[in-house]
Amino acid sequence: MESVVQHFAMSHKLEPIQVEMLDKIDFPWGPHDNQWHERYDLLVKYRQQFPYQWPVTDEEYHGIKLGQWCSVNRKWYWNKTLGNKRSGLLNKLNFPWEKQEDQWQEKYELLVKYRWQYPDQWPMQKTIYEGAKLGIWCREQRRDYKWRLLEVEREEMLKNIGFSFKLKQRQRP
Repeated sequence: MESVVQHFAMSHKLEPIQVEMLDKIDFPWGPHDNQWHERYDLLVKYRQQFPYQWPVTDEEYHGIKLGQWCSVNRKWYWNKTLGNKRSGLLNKLNFPWEKQEDQWQEKYELLVKYRWQYPDQWPMQKTIYEGAKLGIWCREQRRDYKWRLLEVEREEMLKNIGFSFKLKQRQRP
């Protein structure tokens, strides 16, 4: 249910100066504005915890489908329906408007660094290294390879550092 102020604003009964004043205090004009800002705040917390990555599409964080929220905002941005205020807030976080291209390279470089530090082991699925979910990223590379979704150039880069696309089964005692 919209507030009286929202109703007057939407029916153009507020003076432009009144609208401007409400904008300055980030007045929630639409029914979903509060939810958007809550998700944005959650994204800020996510980036503080994982500074080297962005949520992947199907990722949940604190029970919220944050990766999906990022994908939707990316789509709205490219369709020019996101709005300047929201895109401005996301730009303050250096939000990746392009489809996760740079993130792959950053994770690859972290994997190389991890292997340099731990030459006798590969990240396990739950491994978090320098704030990045490196083990999950490795699992995603194996999945993409299996489904032939991994670009040939990326496959070669991973092979060059000895990355195995098949996990060895653990021996049971």
